Amino acid sequence: MKNFKLSLKGPRPLAGIRIVGALVVFCALILGLCEEGRAEMRKIDTLIIHHTAGRKATARDLTVAEVDTYHKAKGWDSIGYHYLIRANGKVNAGRPIQKIGAHALGRNAHSIGIALTGYDQFTLDQKTSLTKLIKELCERFPIKSIERHHKYCPGDGLNVEEIEEEFLLHKKNELSE
Repeated sequence: MKNFKLSLKGPRPLAGIRIVGALVVFCALILGLCEEGRAEMRKIDTLIIHHTAGRKATARDLTVAEVDTYHKAKGWDSIGYHYLIRANGKVNAGRPIQKIGAHALGRNAHSIGIALTGYDQFTLDQKTSLTKLIKELCERFPIKSIERHHKYCPGDGLNVEEIEEEFLLHKKNELSE
């Protein structure tokens, strides 16, 4: 394959610019970008909370790159979660929220996936960061539900039902004021 180099020198510099411009538009269409260069937002009304470990024995503080590699090995195009909260409380971005996640079969289209590293023992920093992130997302999107991935995920170390009740009750009170 030949290497092509865009040159603004020579008799037809605009031809190169047109080609580059067409490629930008084509790539924007492929990536689902709108006119302003930002991805068009999908409808989001649910937050789904996960842990990263399948068993206590495999519980450890994973990086986004490690989870991304694991998810790609499962055949996904990238990390399935939108956010990953590390043991130190740092919130790492995963999959862009404009993209449908790959974290909760049957519920991905309208949700944001948030994973805490570990199994069921989470740090105070993780819980604090999760609370802040949920608050931000509830302010940004019309969240109607905050759910567990399933009965045992994210484990007993996090009471998702209590979190949902606290945030959605608070949101309901704000709307009635």
